[in-house]
Amino acid sequence: MALGKCPVCEGKVSSAAEVCPRCGNTRFRVPTGRVISHECVFCGGGVPFFESNECPSCSGYSHRHYAELRDLRDGSLHLTLI
Repeated sequence: MALGKCPVCEGKVSSAAEVCPRCGNTRFRVPTGRVISHECVFCGGGVPFFESNECPSCSGYSHRHYAELRDLRDGSLHLTLI
């Protein structure tokens, strides 16, 4: 089992822990500041982030934005809809 750090108290936390034993924190995923992908709401196609707002597959203009979160317990990356 890997040991990471708590973003609140910076104590050591097991990768399987759901609660920091030192301070009781339960939020270990912190934003990295990167938006990972766009997904067209109409067709589900991928839209390059900096190239265009228009979907190359269906010409739709509505997109989903995902933020990257890093879990400080084990270093894994996760996406969340923003």
